[in-house]
Parts: sequence; structure tokens; C-alpha cells
Amino acid sequence: MLFYRILNNQLHPVEEVNSLGFEEADGLRIPDEYLDTQEFVILRTAHGIGDWGIISAIPRLLKAKYPNCKVYIPSISMIKNLFGLTHNNSYNIFHNNPYVDKVLDTFDGEIFHDQYRVYNNSNVNIPLIDQILRFWQFDAEEYSDSQPELYWTDEEQKLGDSIINKYSNGEFGCLLLSDRFGTQRGKFDQTSYDRDTKKIKSVLGENSIPYFYWSYKPIEDTPFNFIDTALDMRHIDIRIQLYIKSKARLNISNQCGTNHLVVRYSDVFEAQRQYPIKHNFVKGITYISDYEPINLEYFLNMQVQDGGGGKEVCHQNGSLNKVRDIIDYWKVGNRIAEIQATLTPNNWQYFNCMVAGFKKGVEDHHEIGWDKLSASYYKTLTDMTDQEVEVFLKDNPVDFDNGFIKHGTHRAYAMMGRLIQGKPYTPFYMNREKIYNTPRKKDGKHRVKPLIESVFGIKEVLDAGIPASEFTITQSGILALMGIRKNEDIDIIISSKIRDKLFNGNKQFIRLDNGIEIFEEGKSKFMYFGAANEDDLINKFSFNVDGINFLEPRFYFRKKRKDRDKDKIDWEGICRFSDMGSEKGYPWNQLSIEQWGL
Repeated sequence: MLFYRILNNQLHPVEEVNSLGFEEADGLRIPDEYLDTQEFVILRTAHGIGDWGIISAIPRLLKAKYPNCKVYIPSISMIKNLFGLTHNNSYNIFHNNPYVDKVLDTFDGEIFHDQYRVYNNSNVNIPLIDQILRFWQFDAEEYSDSQPELYWTDEEQKLGDSIINKYSNGEFGCLLLSDRFGTQRGKFDQTSYDRDTKKIKSVLGENSIPYFYWSYKPIEDTPFNFIDTALDMRHIDIRIQLYIKSKARLNISNQCGTNHLVVRYSDVFEAQRQYPIKHNFVKGITYISDYEPINLEYFLNMQVQDGGGGKEVCHQNGSLNKVRDIIDYWKVGNRIAEIQATLTPNNWQYFNCMVAGFKKGVEDHHEIGWDKLSASYYKTLTDMTDQEVEVFLKDNPVDFDNGFIKHGTHRAYAMMGRLIQGKPYTPFYMNREKIYNTPRKKDGKHRVKPLIESVFGIKEVLDAGIPASEFTITQSGILALMGIRKNEDIDIIISSKIRDKLFNGNKQFIRLDNGIEIFEEGKSKFMYFGAANEDDLINKFSFNVDGINFLEPRFYFRKKRKDRDKDKIDWEGICRFSDMGSEKGYPWNQLSIEQWGL
């Protein structure tokens, strides 16, 4: 990518760079002499409305830090003169902004534009605005409130309100489908299309309200032709669109800059396309990801790829099959020191990575060569902190297969090294479907089966004509899901609709021949934590695993006895689950500490 200087109204290409801006550790910041002038121009070298919108809080934050400064934005003619492009996005973002002093056609002197930023290689998902303000000598507290912001005129608000009132009656949402929906690198991609569709439908399905919408093609030709449409906004002025979006209960879209701009005012959901998002990350957006964390137990039971290239040293020529085996082997005595003394550049890369753990600034082994990954090389690098490891792994999902490690091997061995040294495990993020549901494609083996397969009675409940959406599993079913013990029968709570439809409104306890036990209506031990009835328990106090509802664990744990031998064994399993940090992995990460009730 090309780095520019802008000086005296001229754009000057400087050089090709790998990353725009400056690494935080380098300590480079905006010159004090420039700050002394107190005249600041805000300018982007990217030109979409989202590109401009994500830095829209800069004028207010500059005024807060430098109260006497003047803040300017470029006119259409300045942008055309510099970049040869004609657009109005600077106006659309900053019109009526009380912190902007003037729109400029020209500016004599240096403009420190958006490429002047301070990034951190250990945390790539730092919002661009925060990176820019770091360069402008802001500290974290001074830029903490940096979400996009817009200022509408009274006339714009009046027009927007009249449209809302005309086409909706109460709560509404906004759906945006940009021309990047279902694409990768600008081209249609079926996998991305299916993935985006599933993500967006998951939010729409939970929010059955009318939707104002903008779509790159007619809504009836999209997978979302079922929504209750309020109004097509395609031909409405963009600032009025943004005002309407700001008043919506929620905004849902594929990953799109326009949607970012209302996160300060509305709940925003986006089907994530980029991994990691990097500087386009916007605080407060719920990114619907393909990736979920795996817990320590899952990682320990993963099979490692056999083979050479240095891997054979770590897994001892295939004698150590699983992650757990490798960790247990290398924890013993002086094995690490003894083997490390015998290694050569041809076989040391994975072993040295394992011994080193997670380091800052490790270069790409494909570029520098395996032989450069020596023990002395790693010793020149700084250890990542636990927090930095957590951020790094979340921002950089790993391409593990179902219960199998082939790709992401360096990261896997680095984590094994941490565990060998007694450091805490930090979850990897991997494709959600591969965790339990999808066998490894290469060999067709399904090493880790879906959790619900360990729960007795689900098929029987469905076969009894009770739809998955109309019941929730409680009692020992949660223990089976947690892998603690099998449930001997299946205890469920059913909806009022199914009680009327299948059981003639029978409100009493119902036991079916196939091990299904249905709790009576209004069972007192479940009417806690604000739950009013069975429909509440199903719809508001359950979490979903592969389409099946389970009642939050706190309802079971609250009343579970501790005096009987059977219960003592259960509690030992529950404590092991907690001690291992298993709740940090999918699907348990859906639950808060409060919902666990432990």
C-alpha cells in the first residue's frame, strides 16, 4: 500500500509500506509544533461514507483536548483536487456538526491525514479513530468515547420523524444489504452468501418487527423476502436514512460501513466478513461471527497431525497422538533441555515455538525460513501478556478441524508450551460448525460429536410431536450436555400452546412411556429470577444448542441437593467442569455467570 504526504494542497506519494502508520512501540507521534498552530484538518484517504463516518467523533474529541483549536474539513473541490474524485461524504458526515469550524477548499502546510496512525501488532482490532488519536497524543481515557456520531438539523429530524410515523406504528428495525452481501474480494462467493444469509436470518428471526430496508437488489429477490417491510429507503437522502436508522430498535446488515454509523444510537448487528476486522472495528457493534471459542478440555483431546518438518520432534514420531499426551510427556524432568540440545535448523521450528510460547513480533516462517526459528531468535522477542494472547487469538481465528490440528500448528504448539510451563489456557477461536457438527473433510472422521447426542430423549420428545421451539430441557439433561453423566430420563417444560394442542390443556405432571417427564404448569421451583410462566422459561430463560432449548443451569443448581452420594458425585463433576474453565468454550460461552448460578 502507498503512503502519502499532503503538503501545500498537493498529494505526494512517499513509498510502498506493509502497514500504514507507526507501531506503538516506536513512539512516533504528531509534532508538538503542529499542535501549537491549533489549526487541524480532518482528512481521509479512503472515500466511502463508512470510511468517513468511523472518524466522525474526532472534531468533538479534538475540541475537548485542545479547547482553543480550529477544526476544518475538506470541501468537495479539495478532495477532487487531491484525489481526482468527486463525492460528498465529508459533508454527509460532518454537516451541522457544532465542533467543525469551517469547510476548506485549500490549506497551506502539512495535513496529518488518516494514514498517520499508531497501531499495535499485538492487538489488530483497534478502531481507526483510536489509532489516529493516539498519533495525536491522546491517551486511552481521552478517546474512550469515540463511537461514530452525527448531528441532524431540525428540518432533517422533522422529515425523518414524519417518515417513521407514516410507515411504522411503534418499534421498527432497519435491514441493509449492500452489494458486498455474499461476496469475498469483490466476487460472489456461495459459501459467504449462505453464511451471511444464516447470520442475518438469526437476528431477524428473533426480532419480528417491521423493517425499513435498503437492498442492492429488490428485496423479493433476496433470502429475506419474508420480512414485514415498512419502507424501501433506497431513494431517500442518505442523511435522512441515517436518522431513521438511528431511531430503530436494531440495525442488521452484512458488514457495511453505513451500518457502523448508528451504533451510538441503536443496537447494531453485522454479519462479519473480515477476520480480523482490524482498523475497521467499531466499538459496540455485535459482529455475528463464524467463530467460537474452544475450551481447555476440547483442546487437550484434539489429535495432532502426524508427519515431519519438525513436528516429529514434538509428537515423538507419532507416539504422542493428542495434545494432552504431548503436554504430559514434555512436562517430565529434563526432557525439553535434553532434546533441544540435539536439534538442527531442519527440525527445530515447532519445538522451539512450543518452548517459547506466544511472543510479540514473530515473523512469518514462510518468509524468513524455518531455519531462522532458533531458540536464540525467540529469546530476542518479548513474551505476550495473558491479555495480549487472549486478544490475539480472538482476532486471529485458527483453522482447526473437528478434533484435529493440521493448520494453525505453530499457535497450537505455542499454547502447549504455555500449558507445559503451568501458564493458563486461553481459548482458540475456530469455525463454529467444525467444533462439533462437521467431520474433518480430509478423512471423513467425526472425532467430536454434537453435544446434544449425549442427551437422552431428545429424539423421543420430537417424535412425540413436540416441536423444538415449544419445549426446554431441564434437570439432569444439563449434566449430560456438560459431559458429567448420562440422564436416565428427560425432564422438559412445554409451552402453553403445546399443552393445549397435544394434552387437552392438562396442567398436571405428565409421564410418557418413552422416558419423557413433563413438569406440571406453574411448578414453583421454576418460578424464579423473574420467570412468570412456562412460555417465559422457554423464550427468555433458555439457551439454544443445535436447535434444542436448555433451561439456564441456575434453575437446576439452585435446588440441587448436596447430601446424597449421587448428588455429591454430580457436584464433583460440576466443580471439575468449572475448575477446567469449560464454561469459556462454545456453547457455554453464551451463558453469563448469573445464568450459571454457581
